[in-house]
Amino acid sequence: TVEIVNKLGVPIPKRPKTRHILAETFRTKWALRGKTIESLIDLPRMTDPHKLAALQLMSLAITPAYFTSPAFFAVLINNMVALSVIYGNAPVSSVAYVFYAMLLCIKPDTIDAGYRFGRLALQLKEKFQARALTAILHGVFYNVVHSFKRHINEVFEPFREGYLVGVETGSLEFACICASGYCGHPMFTSKDLVSSGREAAKYCERVNNLRQIKYINMLKMHLQIMLNLQGEGADPCRLAGDACNEDELVPLFHTHNDHHSLAALYINKLFLSYTFGNYHQALEDLQAFKKHYFAMLGHYHVVIYNFYHSLTLLALYQETQAHEKRRSVKTVISNQKILKKWARHAPMNNLHKYYLVEAELARVKGKDAQAADLYDKAIALANKNDFVNEEALSNEVAARFYLLNGKGKIAGTYLQDARYCYDRWGAHAKVKDIEERYPRLFTETHRDKNPSDSTSPGTTSGDTTSKALDLSTVMKVSGAISGEIVLEKLLVKLM
Repeated sequence: TVEIVNKLGVPIPKRPKTRHILAETFRTKWALRGKTIESLIDLPRMTDPHKLAALQLMSLAITPAYFTSPAFFAVLINNMVALSVIYGNAPVSSVAYVFYAMLLCIKPDTIDAGYRFGRLALQLKEKFQARALTAILHGVFYNVVHSFKRHINEVFEPFREGYLVGVETGSLEFACICASGYCGHPMFTSKDLVSSGREAAKYCERVNNLRQIKYINMLKMHLQIMLNLQGEGADPCRLAGDACNEDELVPLFHTHNDHHSLAALYINKLFLSYTFGNYHQALEDLQAFKKHYFAMLGHYHVVIYNFYHSLTLLALYQETQAHEKRRSVKTVISNQKILKKWARHAPMNNLHKYYLVEAELARVKGKDAQAADLYDKAIALANKNDFVNEEALSNEVAARFYLLNGKGKIAGTYLQDARYCYDRWGAHAKVKDIEERYPRLFTETHRDKNPSDSTSPGTTSGDTTSKALDLSTVMKVSGAISGEIVLEKLLVKLM
């Protein structure tokens, strides 16, 4: 590909160095000078046959470059954007713009520009009526760009459409990426786990029929996570069961140098380990994820990593030595600076996460009254923005805080709320986990009065919770009154 593109008058290095990335980044920014992102939709149509051919060839190299060479990927995308801005738009320019959007979303300060480039890509597809590009554009935009600015619960229908159109038009790889996105997001949203698990099983079968091995493994991994949360895995912190076995997947991913799948595996294990209270395992998962972090640059998964990284360090705070305590707090404060920026861009997705970490930080600093207030802020915002999963988590973490302070009755009300939310979400393994972990705080009366008995899993927590928790609210108020890789760093700095 490189040789042919070079012959077409577009010089691209086979093995890009730092100077090549700098040069292409500068060239793109120079080409964009004096232009607004929105005005690029009105660029003339590209007519130079050599540039059109080069653009098309480079688009075919994007995916393998993304998975194997971040440097080559960055050079390709910058080159494609510069060609489009200088010589005019072609349908495939939309692909260049959406991947450029992903690069921009690496850095919080350029998320706005990244989102606007992503929207430009979707609009350009409509302008050129390029339906065949639906799968690739939806696969990238809704997996990566969208949730840095809009509610993450909005991604499911675009993923479904991307899959269907991709299969219809022969864009099978990105159809499978859309399927993976559809099945990979319920763990981080309020989408009902029971129905999502059934859908994931169907997608596994469909993708298997398409013989897309990389993505069938990813889909099976997503399915296993949902099975674990529903109580159908022997060990909820291990991806091993009816759908997949991590002991087989990890060496397979290493054999194929598949850093993206490894990063996805460890971020999901981190989520499960923390969720089920295995904080030392979560710490191991954090360390494993860090080795593949660069493969998730620009993805919303980095927000999930930031969130659970901080929560894990704070959960283990009391068990660490004094110098490790200082290091943990320093790391959390650094994480929070970034999470706060993400929360400014998408408060509906991230502000409750920020407040929950702030609450835990206040707890370890001994600021109990401040911690109590922050837990309630996190719970209220998670409820308001339809994150029943993280409303459950926030209630559970708050309950631990009150238990540590010897306030069992108040802790019980928070645990009731956590149980109700987990049950509504469909995370039956967590319902059982809470009941077994805190048996004395759950009486038959609590169970008989479970407000979720009349609510199907996955419904919004607002109305049901507000009717059932008058006593809980009183108790909470009462309680509050009483108490690196060099290249990746370069990319972050450049974009």
